[in-house]
Amino acid sequence: MIAALALLLSLTAQEPPTLLVGRLWEQYGIAATRGDFNAAAAFVAEDALLMVPGADEVAGRGTIGLLLKTMFARPTRTVDIRFMPREVRQHDTVIYDRGDYIETLAITGYPRTATDYYGRYIGTWTFQPDGTWRLSRLMLAPRKQPQQ
Repeated sequence: MIAALALLLSLTAQEPPTLLVGRLWEQYGIAATRGDFNAAAAFVAEDALLMVPGADEVAGRGTIGLLLKTMFARPTRTVDIRFMPREVRQHDTVIYDRGDYIETLAITGYPRTATDYYGRYIGTWTFQPDGTWRLSRLMLAPRKQPQQ
C-alpha cells in the first residue's frame, strides 16, 4: 500500500506529460545524430516493440540496439531527427503519444546530399521500476514530403 502511494505521488510530482515526452524525444534526437546507439537504445524498455511498414517487428531493447548500431554504421547517417508530438495523454503509468517526425539523412562527409524524410508515429511510454519513462511501443509510418 505504501509503495503504491509513493508511486502515485512520484507520478503527480513529475513534469506535465507533453513536456516530458518532448524532452525525451529531444534527448533521443541528440543520441541519434551523434550515432550513439547505446544511448539511443537506452530510451526503449526491455520489452519494447518497434513496428515499421514492410518489415518484421523488432522486439526487445537488445535487438533494437543492434538495429540502431547497424543503421548508425551506414555511410548515410542521420544528421537531424525531430519528433513533434501532436497528442499526448497520460493514464497512470502509461503515456500515449502520437505525432509527426522529420529525419534528415546525408552521406557522411557530403552535407549537400541531405534529404528530409517525413512520417507519423504512435508511441507508448511506460513508467519503469527505476523511476524513468521508456518507450515500450513505437510504430512509424513514413509519408510523402509535404508540398511546398
